[in-house]
Amino acid sequence: MNTYANVILKGPQREAIVANLTAHKQRAFISPTVNGLTFVYTPFDIWTEAAEGLSSGLQCPALFAYGYDSDVFGYTLYDGGQVQDTYVSAPEDDFTGDGPELNEGPAGGNADALCRFVGADQAVAQVDVVLHPPIEGSLSHAGIDAFHQHWALAEALGLPPHACVQSYETLLPMRASRATKPSTSMSIRVLTSLGTSP
Repeated sequence: MNTYANVILKGPQREAIVANLTAHKQRAFISPTVNGLTFVYTPFDIWTEAAEGLSSGLQCPALFAYGYDSDVFGYTLYDGGQVQDTYVSAPEDDFTGDGPELNEGPAGGNADALCRFVGADQAVAQVDVVLHPPIEGSLSHAGIDAFHQHWALAEALGLPPHACVQSYETLLPMRASRATKPSTSMSIRVLTSLGTSP
């Protein structure tokens, strides 16, 4: 799994999220709302726009997270459409297609803010180690790839890891015919579960 992204919304129920996306004529897969959190998977071309728009439109916190080309993990945490925190595991990556330089360690990342987002205050130290491992230089050179870093972060936060490393593009062939049910819009697919494997 090379590149993926998704959004986790805190607060709104699935019905409100479906209504918002439908009003903006956006395509998406939407998970069940569990413990106040809902995963939203939108197409590649509107990844960040969808995250900021949902956070602003629904006046809620939203975590946009991504893995890029297996090398770079990052996220942006919004609240009410405003950026609260950002993180990138390889800040020198310019995303031009030439691959990251991967000489620097990670930039940003507030473990307290992430833990507050999911209600896992007891996990701050563990989350901080995942975001900022005690190594010199790049995480990639230390053998830490985007997928496994994100998976470890999800586990530390008490989130379902398999859901965190999915995207609209990976779900489309897996779910379109067998794991969705009709919704108010043909462009919105409501997931019956988050599945059990990446």
